[in-house]
Amino acid sequence: MPKLAGTTAIAYLYAAYTAHQQGRNWKGLAASAALTVSIVPFTIIFMSSTNELLFKASAGTLDASQEDVATLIGRWGVLNLVRSLLPLAGAAFGFSTLFSEE
Repeated sequence: MPKLAGTTAIAYLYAAYTAHQQGRNWKGLAASAALTVSIVPFTIIFMSSTNELLFKASAGTLDASQEDVATLIGRWGVLNLVRSLLPLAGAAFGFSTLFSEE
């Protein structure tokens, strides 16, 4: 996924550069690029600890009950939902910028 996010961000940045060169609104496209690649730091900052605990639970090296593991999976689900909304917000900014008349 980070490769796809990086590729998409490059496309948004190219569109932002082109829009700027043509004197059109470009800031929304730059924001789209930032939102799209923000899944990487979000994953590292907010999801790494949960991912690590889930990997340990999967390997059987985590001393946790099934209820604790279920709670971790629920937390991971919420975090993953938030993470998936970042590129979606980027797409919304990108489309609104491309189709705005400024």
